[in-house]
Amino acid sequence: MNKVIQLAAAAALVFSVAAPVSAASIGLSFTGGNSGAHNSLTYNYGDDQLTVSGYSGFNSGSISGSSVQTWNGWGLGMPTNNAVNSNGAHRVSNNEVRYRDGRRRVTERQYQMVMFDFGREVSLDSFTVGDAVYTNNNWASVLAYTDTAPLTTLNGKKWSDLLTSGFSTAGDADTYTGVTQGTPKLVEGGLTSQYWLVGVYNAVFSDSLWELMTKGLS
Repeated sequence: MNKVIQLAAAAALVFSVAAPVSAASIGLSFTGGNSGAHNSLTYNYGDDQLTVSGYSGFNSGSISGSSVQTWNGWGLGMPTNNAVNSNGAHRVSNNEVRYRDGRRRVTERQYQMVMFDFGREVSLDSFTVGDAVYTNNNWASVLAYTDTAPLTTLNGKKWSDLLTSGFSTAGDADTYTGVTQGTPKLVEGGLTSQYWLVGVYNAVFSDSLWELMTKGLS
């Protein structure tokens, strides 16, 4: 069973604005304060603005918007309600969550991802995990929106819908294994996009049924 990423999602991001504006890399850090929970957070870079929002959902259900916030010294994450284990309740995680389905009490894994809307196309160079369960073997998924149609919302979609709804994986399914806390993880795939999703590893984004059967376990 693999170790899956649970993190205060990005302690930092490094990205490059698509030409012709600039080819220089820009770094943003999210570790400087406690923001409190919000539907979205905004950060200025140059003349542009980054908007950060959160999404969560069970693989058996629909995605919905979730609040995001920063924790001083750790980074950006998403509060988790009704988590079975409170460890990691402030991270971007795949915590098991208890809820009631009619008369049944259900425990299911809830996947979370952070949406980074840069306001223009950028190449995401790297991300840094600020708070993780495992020191050097966390797993992540990174997606970029590469369709020409405007992106509206992920609400109501399933995670498994994203790869047929304009999103592409940045690198293959094994690219973001062994993510080490505090060390920048390079983003592969050579993609540029205005919208980037970074979060816990989810096997539904894998092209391989074998990977879905093995790496989807935790």
